Amino acid sequence: MKKILLTLSLLLSLNLGLAACSAPVEEKKETASESTQVEKMKLQVDETNIKTDENGIFKITGKATPNAIVSIDQPAKKVTADADGKFELEGQIPSEKSHEVKILAQKDALEELEKSLTITPHDQYVQKVLAKKEQEEKEIRAKAEAVQTADSLIAKAKASLNPTDLAKARTYINENQYLAIQGYSAQLTQINDAITAKQDQIAQDKAKKAAEAKQAEDARRVAEAKQAEDARRAAEAKKAEEDRKQAERKPSRGNTIPSQGNNQQPPAPDKNQQTVLITATGSKYHARKCGNGTYYTATLAEAKSKNLSPCSKCY
Repeated sequence: MKKILLTLSLLLSLNLGLAACSAPVEEKKETASESTQVEKMKLQVDETNIKTDENGIFKITGKATPNAIVSIDQPAKKVTADADGKFELEGQIPSEKSHEVKILAQKDALEELEKSLTITPHDQYVQKVLAKKEQEEKEIRAKAEAVQTADSLIAKAKASLNPTDLAKARTYINENQYLAIQGYSAQLTQINDAITAKQDQIAQDKAKKAAEAKQAEDARRVAEAKQAEDARRAAEAKKAEEDRKQAERKPSRGNTIPSQGNNQQPPAPDKNQQTVLITATGSKYHARKCGNGTYYTATLAEAKSKNLSPCSKCY
């Protein structure tokens, strides 16, 4: 009996010892399992359908892994979640239409986590954007019309080389809000130079014509003076011939001595038939050559008929 009791006592002690040794081992196994568990990225958003305010501003709020970087693609924005994982992203919608936004959470070696959101613009913001686009399109059309008008005015000034047309083009460009005079300065300068060259050429042509006209007038006066001189000489020759013939027709009276009572003086010569010298373009008549030029003989009457006055050196 004693042997049986001793045997039971030994078995009981052995079981208690085994139980005591096996308990810590199980705790260690559980702790190791917990330490090898992998941390996963967290990303939660408060709303997946977000509407902007009247200025197109939107806000995205939520919670992610603490200190994770949270970002969106359109428009590009990013923030860092706080120690509790809370974050807030704010931006302005890029257009007047609803569009999908990708939100991404990143942190070190953790696997990225991405979600999709829809952002819808406020009705008032849509109206603002559309009005702005309409105004921009209107300005684009106005600028195009201004450029077309400026090009037309410049082309007209270039073709006409008229200072008035050039002034109109320059004034239009200066006063138009959509145009810059610097962009047209080269063309305007070129046209102005062409106008100046044209005006110089016109002045040269006018001076040339005036010189030719004066030369022609001088030649005409010379021709008239020569013609008058030739006529005068022909008249003198004719008169001399007539006088000679008349003298030949008179009967010879012999050596008749004139009566003492007939003491008549020969008639005084007619001063208007006095011979003087004139030039083709001069305003004086001369008794002799007293200067440079071509001189022609003429009667005093002819000189006076041409409104010529006596030379102070000769008379």
